[in-house]
Amino acid sequence: MTARKRLASSGRRVTPFDAKLGKRLRKCREEAGLSLEKVALQVGLSLHQISRYETGHSAIDTSILVRFARAVGVAPASLLDGLEP
Repeated sequence: MTARKRLASSGRRVTPFDAKLGKRLRKCREEAGLSLEKVALQVGLSLHQISRYETGHSAIDTSILVRFARAVGVAPASLLDGLEP
């Protein structure tokens, strides 16, 4: 039996990097004291999609990463700093 690999909405495979980035997204959101609902509203996406990014079930596009960073009050580069692909 082979393991199925998840595809991101962009059509690329979801990777362990996406899971690491997702954990960082959640941590930043929680440290900012923001709910999923609040961030979803500010980013302009559904609560479900923000949750999928945070759990590593979807790969996040660069433009959404920038909007997420602004919503939680951090520099976009800080979300990626030190993460290895």
